[in-house]
Amino acid sequence: MEGPPPRAETFRFRYPDGPHDAEALLIHPASGDLYIVTKARGNDTETLVFKAKAPQRSGTLTTLTEVTQLHIPGESPLMLLIGRVTGGDIAPDGRRLILCDYQRGWEYTLSAGATDFDKIWSTEPQPVDLGARKQGEGVCYRLDGQAVLSTSEGTPMLVFETRRLP
Repeated sequence: MEGPPPRAETFRFRYPDGPHDAEALLIHPASGDLYIVTKARGNDTETLVFKAKAPQRSGTLTTLTEVTQLHIPGESPLMLLIGRVTGGDIAPDGRRLILCDYQRGWEYTLSAGATDFDKIWSTEPQPVDLGARKQGEGVCYRLDGQAVLSTSEGTPMLVFETRRLP
């Protein structure tokens, strides 16, 4: 690589209803729309999805739009104490998304023929085995979309691969 590295841009967002704890930031590969999924911990009892439509503008403050409230299967009181969603990604085909918490993963799939990506949030998530992670944190699709990669906190930092059909 020649020359100086590219300059980083700063994008500023705010929630329409006050602060939230969030660890999952997803960007749709075709539209560029940005999604934030809240962690839902403590007094912030609901898992919410917020959106900023593309294009994003560097140096301006964008107020996010609430898209929906998620009801994740198997939610427990313990998850409310420690938090739910810790990672997420949208598949390269733009028709699937994966979310994870410390223990589990769920995949959402846009129904055949649907063209509005936001409809994916109302589909029934399917559980995904993300491997023997000690404390699950991150999850993403492999570049070809045929596998999901997941990680855990701690040392050693293992990466687990779970094959998926596109």
